Amino acid sequence: MEPQTPVTPSPTPVTPSAMPPQQMPPAPAPLTSPQPPKSGKKGLMIGLLCVLLVIVLMVAGALAYVLVFSPAAQTKRVSNGFMKAITSGDATKALSYTDGDAANKAFLEEAAKTNQGSFKLEQKATKENNWYYLYSLTNADKKHGRTTIVKQNGKWQVQAYVYSAKDLKLIPDDTAAVEDTTKPAAAASTTATKSCLVAGDVTSVYDYIEQGYDDTADKTKTAYELEAQFFKPDATTYVYDTAANDLVAKTKTFYAANSTKDFMIVLQGSVKEGDASASGTKLAQDRVAKVKAALIAAGVPASRFSEKEINRYGDTDSARRVSIWIVTDKSCSS
Repeated sequence: MEPQTPVTPSPTPVTPSAMPPQQMPPAPAPLTSPQPPKSGKKGLMIGLLCVLLVIVLMVAGALAYVLVFSPAAQTKRVSNGFMKAITSGDATKALSYTDGDAANKAFLEEAAKTNQGSFKLEQKATKENNWYYLYSLTNADKKHGRTTIVKQNGKWQVQAYVYSAKDLKLIPDDTAAVEDTTKPAAAASTTATKSCLVAGDVTSVYDYIEQGYDDTADKTKTAYELEAQFFKPDATTYVYDTAANDLVAKTKTFYAANSTKDFMIVLQGSVKEGDASASGTKLAQDRVAKVKAALIAAGVPASRFSEKEINRYGDTDSARRVSIWIVTDKSCSS
């Protein structure tokens, strides 16, 4: 039996245990000078912007007041709007700048006929809460127009409009201004003695005269009936423009020659017999107002007019008339 060689075990290699990786320490931050907080600068900029915005808004508000909301701006806008309407012949639009009284429309319709053209604002002034605007008119029969603007019920309105072929005052009672040629002649003093009107004073001016005072029991008056004015159906438009213009021209001449004499001008509207409607009565009144306004514009003071109760005619044509009388007192003595 052979001897056995002893087996020596191979040595097992020893693996060193894993070492954790080494980390480099963070580099130190560079040294810098301390900075002011950014929030302070931002707040300062916002404050400056707010101040600037307030200033802009205040300036804009002041400009808006001057250009839009101030009395000067509002009255000028009303006056120019009125003049634009009247010089374009739109009496209805012009009426919207007034208090809307129907009597005003009749006057404005007459004014529109002689004021059509273009206008230019020449002067303006204010006195005692009234605003006055004086215009020159071009391509119109009249050469000058003046509006008076007042505030009524919180709204600026045209209170008066005067127009003329000659110069006008800017403010009616401004004695330094030029003569107001369309201002109605002042009524004679109630304490003064007026001279009497005679038939020749009337017949020397008017071609058509009928002596008599229809439908009156007053025998103390002497009346001269002038040519009646006729209107188109359901309208305040004259049938005969020539007759209407002739009446205005002759009445202007008549009053200029007899302004110190004792007389009244009496007007009477008409409706169809049996017509008791409010619209028919109003139309008759509007027609009377139109005739009256035209004669006032010719220079006859409003104090010289009176009106009779509306007449009722059986025929249609007569129901569209306005009758006119010059009336004086029979007891008048020169």
